[in-house]
Order: sequence, then structure tokens, then C-alpha cells
Amino acid sequence: MKKSKTKKQYAYDEIKKLIQNGNLIGGEIYSEQSIADMVHKDTNEDMSRTPVREALQMIALEGAVQIKPKKGVLVTSSVTVTEVADMFDLRAAIETYVVRRALPLFKAEDIAALRDYLEKQRSCILEDDRSGFVRFDFKMHMYLMEIYKNEWMRDIISRLGDRLFSVGMRAFVATGRPCGELLAEHIEYVDALERKDMPLAIDCLLRHFEKGIESYRKHMNLK
Repeated sequence: MKKSKTKKQYAYDEIKKLIQNGNLIGGEIYSEQSIADMVHKDTNEDMSRTPVREALQMIALEGAVQIKPKKGVLVTSSVTVTEVADMFDLRAAIETYVVRRALPLFKAEDIAALRDYLEKQRSCILEDDRSGFVRFDFKMHMYLMEIYKNEWMRDIISRLGDRLFSVGMRAFVATGRPCGELLAEHIEYVDALERKDMPLAIDCLLRHFEKGIESYRKHMNLK
């Protein structure tokens, strides 16, 4: 365990991974002790119920679990189509605007950084690490925020970042959409950015989001 982390923060990070990877199943109720045991099994770190309880209270505020007195911890079922659509709407509104503002500021090292994220995603595919794939997906999309340097927008994304990632991850896992398909979309997007083809870059971004919500609608049988 890294000394910089408290036990509560460590438990928080590990429980979130268990939810995002599907080890803690939506709709199921777990005891605090069983969750502590799962954290121990995955990490070989001793974890008492107290930091696990505190971490679960933090996660409950984000909506990923519900604390049921005298019953246990209910892992929230799959997110609704409306929640997923709202997430993509928010990201589309912010990211297309940022592309328009940030693209003229792009340098060669920025494209290299984005391609590095693509390679990390390719490695995640080989390792069958869907959680890691989505995390690098999110980091790649948010890289443009660092170039644009709008502190207000960056603050909004920073505050919502974990929630956006959590909703996106749960939707992605639910649909089983192939990682290779998403990677191909990312490559097309980065290629457009490298050519500074703004209309194509924005089109790639919007199609990427539209495919995400359509895939989830089909999964929920709500076309």
C-alpha cells in the first residue's frame, strides 16, 4: 500500500475498481465484511471494516451503492438510458467547444501524447483490461482541456470526472461493445486532430458519442 494513501482512500479506490470491473454486481447486496474480504483477496492488503464502511459512505454519495441498514450494501443496478444520454450530451457540449478552441494551439508533442494514450489502450485490449481501456479513453478526451486551459471548464470536469467515468464504465461493460471498435474511432479522431481538420474532428467526436448512447439503448431494449 502506498504510504501517501489513507486506508479509507485505498479502500475507496479498490471498491470502485470492484464495481467498475463487475466483481460487485449491480442489484446484489453485500455485507461490509464480504467487501473487505474481496479487497483483501484482490490486493493482499489487510482491510478492517472501518475504512471500508467510510469508503462505502463516500461511494454512496456518488450513487454507485446504497447503504441498507441491517441488510448490507446494495450495488446500484445499471444506469438508465437517460443518465447515459445526459452524460454524452454534457461531454459533447463541452468537448466540441474545446476542440474548436484548442485545436489551433496544438503542437507536435500534443499529438504524441494522444497517440501514447492510444498505445496504452491497445495494450489494455491485449491484457483484456476493460477498466484500464476506459480510463485511458477518458484521459485522452480530457487532454484537450489541459491545452485549452479554461480553469472553469477544467474545474467542472474535475468535479464530475469520477461520476462521468463511473457512468461511462458501467454503460460500456453492460453493452459489451468491442474495445477494438472504440480504438478505431479514437484513431480516426486523433488523425483528424493531427491534420487540424476541425470539421472532421468534431464529426468524429459526435459520431463516437452517438454510437455510445445507441449501443446502450439497444442493450436496454429502448430503441
